Amino acid sequence: METVVREKRKCTKFICGMISSNDTPTRRRTPSQESGSSGCSSRSARHGAKEGRLADMPALVQRTGTDSRSRDRADLGRPPSAGAAPLRERTCGSGEIFEGGANSVQLSSGKNFPIGTGERVIHRNVFHNEELLEIEKVRWSPGQAGLICGWGLFTTVRITQGEAFAYERHWRRLEKDAALTRLPLTYSGAKVRVHLQEVLRANKVTEGCARIYLVWNTVGGWKSDEHMPDVDLLITTADLPHHPESVRLTVREQGRHAASPLAGVKTISWLNSVWASAEAHREGFDEVVLLNERGEVSECTAANIFVVKKDRVVTPPLSSGCLEGVTRGVLMEIAADAGTSVTEQTLRMEDLYGADEVFITSTNRNVIGVREIAGRPMANGGKGEITQKLDEAFDAFLKDYVGRRLAARTGKAEG
Repeated sequence: METVVREKRKCTKFICGMISSNDTPTRRRTPSQESGSSGCSSRSARHGAKEGRLADMPALVQRTGTDSRSRDRADLGRPPSAGAAPLRERTCGSGEIFEGGANSVQLSSGKNFPIGTGERVIHRNVFHNEELLEIEKVRWSPGQAGLICGWGLFTTVRITQGEAFAYERHWRRLEKDAALTRLPLTYSGAKVRVHLQEVLRANKVTEGCARIYLVWNTVGGWKSDEHMPDVDLLITTADLPHHPESVRLTVREQGRHAASPLAGVKTISWLNSVWASAEAHREGFDEVVLLNERGEVSECTAANIFVVKKDRVVTPPLSSGCLEGVTRGVLMEIAADAGTSVTEQTLRMEDLYGADEVFITSTNRNVIGVREIAGRPMANGGKGEITQKLDEAFDAFLKDYVGRRLAARTGKAEG
């Protein structure tokens, strides 16, 4: 969760933020079926438009001014070590909110503050409940029990040509997770999609990503007696993050608890992933392979993981504790278009080390190869043939989906 702290004599506002992946159905749906439902230059540039990376995962930092105490607060939790991520200076305009693997801060106009790598700026206009507001006018109360204890859900959606890619899949996962966590779903998918379009228009977003949050206000203890809706809806947008052409992964044991009834639920209580990604970043890695309590490979903090052995592609089953990612689901359906298939199989680290190719997927990454795991270089340097074919097949699916949505919108306008 990011905390936005306004200047002196102004009240504190809270803005939620975590990172992403996706959702998947049990059977294949064509782009035309997707777009009919209710409802993100070079390869490096395309991967700059690809799904959420560990650098997008913020640690919680609160800053109120330029005094030494607020500057020191940016390094809370950062142990002095040679492997710590270097800080750098950046200047930004008033109201911009920077996220980093090490820091998440709001910068005053024209001020320079050190920040970590992988910053993300949330756009100025957000949708909160029934209003489109400038970000500093959004008020979240300390009396919102679900906000304080993390009883809420979120999803990150890819925006391409002004269209929310695979929105229907994201909403189905939110519905499933809401039922599991007993969060009252007071909004319909169609209505939220309309509000999302309002935010996209206000922020002039054609290529980027969006976050949709649902926070249960009245659950749990330590709540106030203020009048508030049962569930808060918050929608924000941001530019797409930059991603390298291939990534380096480290490994963390006990990173996922597969036996938990909430395993695979995308909740706003995202500290486990945020912390793991920040630790990996400080060690110089791009992401981290999370093992479950049985020592099995589950996923990365913000991505699903896949292994290629000969012509066979496998990914951990949902029983490993991983998220049911949208990109994961699409790849399992369209793999035949790339001349292969994707199946679920329990994986251990030796399977990754012995693989011909390893790649990860998420909403803002699509498909990106892994060149190193825990100091061990991969045989193909992260540029495997199957990885590339699946990336191309996914890109074609995305373009087809968006093309059909745009055509349908044009048809309605002409009608």
